[in-house]
Amino acid sequence: MARRSSRGKARGTNGRAASVAAGRPAAKSAGNRPLGQTRRAPADTGSEPTPADRIHLVLTRIPRGTVTTYGTVAELAGLPRQARLVGRMLSALPARSRIPWHRVLNASLTISPRGDPLGVAEQRRRLEREGVRFSGNRVARAHLWSP
Repeated sequence: MARRSSRGKARGTNGRAASVAAGRPAAKSAGNRPLGQTRRAPADTGSEPTPADRIHLVLTRIPRGTVTTYGTVAELAGLPRQARLVGRMLSALPARSRIPWHRVLNASLTISPRGDPLGVAEQRRRLEREGVRFSGNRVARAHLWSP
């Protein structure tokens, strides 16, 4: 016996839509993939790079000893006004990633706070090791990269 969900759709006893319970195939969904793990077309199709690919390409071009902002990365990747997307992509990078995530700062040229205070200290340590100088919590404009 089918029951009604809160949205008024009939559901089977196991939680699947009534069409599935009636023997009709269910529509396939894209599923929930973690950020940064986008579906890719085969390499021989000549398809456009994904936004994640474009962001990663820009990040790899930031020279040592320089910094840039989330907004600049987004613009250079062809994603204007998508600075938050850049932040989400960076937060999804694996711990041992070779992408220079530490070279990206907020628009105030300060390190963006995050849930883990050790991450802020690690970012500052990496930047200082590359020769980036701070004035308080702000990076000197002399280190700002803009191609």
